[in-house]
Amino acid sequence: MIDPTKQLQTLQEEWDDCTACSFSEYRTNVCRGIGKLPADLLLVQSYPSAEDDRQGATLCGEEGSIIVDMMGDHDLNAVYATSALLCAPYVTVRETEEKAAHLATVKPPIAALRACLPKLQQQIYLVDPFAIVAIGKPAMDALGARTYTGKRPRKVTDAYEKILYTEIPGKTEGVTLTYPVVAVGSTEILLNNAYPDKGPLALAKQAIDELVEYIEWIKEYQ
Repeated sequence: MIDPTKQLQTLQEEWDDCTACSFSEYRTNVCRGIGKLPADLLLVQSYPSAEDDRQGATLCGEEGSIIVDMMGDHDLNAVYATSALLCAPYVTVRETEEKAAHLATVKPPIAALRACLPKLQQQIYLVDPFAIVAIGKPAMDALGARTYTGKRPRKVTDAYEKILYTEIPGKTEGVTLTYPVVAVGSTEILLNNAYPDKGPLALAKQAIDELVEYIEWIKEYQ
């Protein structure tokens, strides 16, 4: 049986030389995902931060701290984190204090997200999560998250009603894999936590709590 960690490491070494989109001209590093494989939960941020670009890993610096805060008391060993776009956008790479206030408006080109989509799908195969958290709208767009129209489980909870779904081609021809997705605000929005008790971060924590409960229910009935 192939070790998913070794398989991912081989893929990441190949991705280090990627030139599939224009962001490869500006990056310092291709940002690798972090966490153990397989994992119960996959976190997908929209694109790497300037600190991610410097360190070559996902969710470094303040962005990583806010995600740890968002996860609360839940087991981070059961989580794998990556980005929909593995290279930081040029305005993020060249981030200055003046530009930092405008980063929340950065929208990676669709072409760049499409170029990285096969890499995201390969990570999903290897992580094999019970569910996915999309951090920011570009991450949700990359995943193609939408309302599920198929048959629902017998137990329908409030958490389930809030969950979207993404579908990716399976490794076997004609097979489609479906994953639950919860969308939360971007790391920039979560960092701007002006209302701790009812702002975006509080809502994200609530969504994570409900999603973890949902995952536990799925594991119980498997």
